[in-house]
Amino acid sequence: MQAIHKGGLIALLAIGIAACSSTSVTSTWKSPAIKTVSVHKVLVVAVVPTESVRRNLENELVRELGKQGVHGMPSYLYIEDGSSLDKDSVRSLVQTAGMDSVFIANYLGTTHELEYTPTTYYDFGYWNTYGGTYQERTEVKLEFRLFDARNQGRLVWSATTSTLAPESVAGAVPKVADDVVGQLEDDIER
Repeated sequence: MQAIHKGGLIALLAIGIAACSSTSVTSTWKSPAIKTVSVHKVLVVAVVPTESVRRNLENELVRELGKQGVHGMPSYLYIEDGSSLDKDSVRSLVQTAGMDSVFIANYLGTTHELEYTPTTYYDFGYWNTYGGTYQERTEVKLEFRLFDARNQGRLVWSATTSTLAPESVAGAVPKVADDVVGQLEDDIER
């Protein structure tokens, strides 16, 4: 990649990851106006409701970018309180540190659905009773965007992820980071 030509969430964040959780990149976009992008020194910013998840996500994204030969820097090293993240503070940091790109992760939300599945039929002669199970389906969505800091902060790439059945967003972070950075590399190098 050297020459890469958001009640329920807080509880969700506090407990361990389920074995049946799965993460997928559900959509991507690449600017048609940009043929190649050189990403060498990137500021990684996670805008999420809890500080521990922010730091974990930023660290994992930096680690995955590093596997691709990109020097990533987590924003929490310079802007300790995530609630003070804003466009001006990020822009100032990018200029001061000489970053060529900004990679931003935004929490889009968590949805909970209850699904009923009929499983058994009982026949008691004059009435029928159906048995079944209820299963809660939880989905956490994140959006990732890559900006070219040298070109007036132009958006060059974006992706949305969906993590199903996580007991913890924190536990799902490594898989999310791996999937997103892999997709970024695939899309930008095309």
